[in-house]
Amino acid sequence: MQNFLTKEYFNKILNNMADGVVIVDKESKIIFINKAYSEILGVEKSKVLNKKLTNIEPNAKMLDVLKDGGVVKDRVTRIQTLGKEVLVNIFPLYNNKEIEYCVSVFRDITKLVELTNELERVSSLNEYLKSQLEPSSKKLPSSFEDLIGNNPEFLKVLRQASKAAETDMPVNIRGESGTGKGILAKAIHLASNRSNHPFIPINCAAIPTNLLESELLGYEEGAFSGAKTGGKKGKLELANKGSIFLDEIGDMDLTTQAKLLKVIEEQEFIPVGGTKVKRIDIRILSATNSNLEELIREGKFREDLYFRLNVIPLHIPSLKERKSDILVLLKHFLDKFAPDGKNYEFSTKAQEALLNYSWPGNVRELENVIKYALTMCESKTIKPSHLPQKLHHSSSSKTFLPNQHINLKDMLEKYEKELITKALEETDNKSQAIKILGISRRAFYQKLKKYDLYIK
Repeated sequence: MQNFLTKEYFNKILNNMADGVVIVDKESKIIFINKAYSEILGVEKSKVLNKKLTNIEPNAKMLDVLKDGGVVKDRVTRIQTLGKEVLVNIFPLYNNKEIEYCVSVFRDITKLVELTNELERVSSLNEYLKSQLEPSSKKLPSSFEDLIGNNPEFLKVLRQASKAAETDMPVNIRGESGTGKGILAKAIHLASNRSNHPFIPINCAAIPTNLLESELLGYEEGAFSGAKTGGKKGKLELANKGSIFLDEIGDMDLTTQAKLLKVIEEQEFIPVGGTKVKRIDIRILSATNSNLEELIREGKFREDLYFRLNVIPLHIPSLKERKSDILVLLKHFLDKFAPDGKNYEFSTKAQEALLNYSWPGNVRELENVIKYALTMCESKTIKPSHLPQKLHHSSSSKTFLPNQHINLKDMLEKYEKELITKALEETDNKSQAIKILGISRRAFYQKLKKYDLYIK
């Protein structure tokens, strides 16, 4: 029996194992690998035997075990140079209380990890699609309170966003400049299970191309001329456990797009000028006013990154597409910005000018106009003369009004009828329409009769 346990038999035992085995000495020199090691990693024995692990895989966990003597048990780790996921057990072998060797036994689980990730992605997508088909009677989360409006299309986007907040999937928000894409992104974060962790925004258009990579990934000391002493954490690391908001994603250069794609896929990165891999757990929220599909056709945006970011697409309608919300927004901004608690109001002509204007800057532009008017107004009534010059000609425009003699009452009734009609078309359900409109059931039926609106 003693003769049986020879070196030859130990080699036979190890070479017949399905798990890979590698043994290194205290200098990190590889002194043994079994047959499964070569098969799993696709490495010939002659390529690694008697070579130092520090040169082959400098981030290998075995090197940490050699240094501190700890034991690694059933740990999932990634072999960076080969792109393999393995389940590893590592332990040291001692001689007179000093580490003489280190043994690693590992199993290839790359396919298992890929299948698990795909299953989780499909399950999450199925749950989201299922929730989309179910009518929602829940109120919007409190984080959505700064997104003001009653337009049915706008409310539909908010309901979709609130459902998206319940998942951890990437969201891509489209819309013209000033529609509130950043506000919606933060509302989604605050309504999610990551709300107690950072929300880190980065404007891809505002940062020079040559600096964007270091802003995202961070950098180590001495990475480039002018690098800060001690280096700097990137936005990705700062957003760990939370959400990163990539605004104007369409302006990101192709090189940085490739690096971002790798981060999304692997949830890890290496800072500029660094060698140590940093793992992160973040949710990606993005926004753009660009046509990403057109950018893909022009070769300016990666299609694979597009599909990663555009899992849940949302589109915020422009203000000119929801002009019935202008009066609602006026009241909101007056309550928000009026000084000393004064009760300001807009004259009929001033409201007419605001309703006729095309609002290329959307809600942000309307907000700035209200601030300007409050600054210029010397009484409690805001008149056309208190509005910026660009709005002075809008009151005479026939683009919005059917004829020049229409009065404010007729104009408001027109939009009230339009709003009720759209709510009925979208929901095909009286109770849901009443909730969307935010009015009482009695008032709802009075208005149906007033405007000759009927549904089955």
